[in-house]
Amino acid sequence: MRIMLGVALGLAVATTSGCSKGPPEGTSPMNSPTGIEWQLVSIGGTPAGTGGNGQAATLLLDEMSGRASGYAGCNTFSGSYLLSGESLTFGPLAMTRMACGKGSELESRYTMALEQITEWKLTSKGLELRKGATLLAKFTR
Repeated sequence: MRIMLGVALGLAVATTSGCSKGPPEGTSPMNSPTGIEWQLVSIGGTPAGTGGNGQAATLLLDEMSGRASGYAGCNTFSGSYLLSGESLTFGPLAMTRMACGKGSELESRYTMALEQITEWKLTSKGLELRKGATLLAKFTR
């Protein structure tokens, strides 16, 4: 009976230990900006504020699909992106077309910044998107 219990326990441990969905060995989830919904806090060094619905603009980079998506201040957007090392560029963004009031200025500044991004950097405070040495957008988790 003890042998059977030991075998069953061993099989249970072996079965569940292979189901871990963590990052590949030797990597950290914070080595990449992907898979996190980032909240925009500043554009070009000035506070971003919130969109028409009172929410911060967002950015999500989906590694599996190679698609970027988010909320821009009034409308939502989606498009391709290319991430290679510290380089990051965005393809054309498709956007919903809701009539915007308060969020239109944020949306315009944010989408213009995304079009210019060439690099990314993770810091202790979040994600920075740059064009060369120029900081264009800053995000927190």
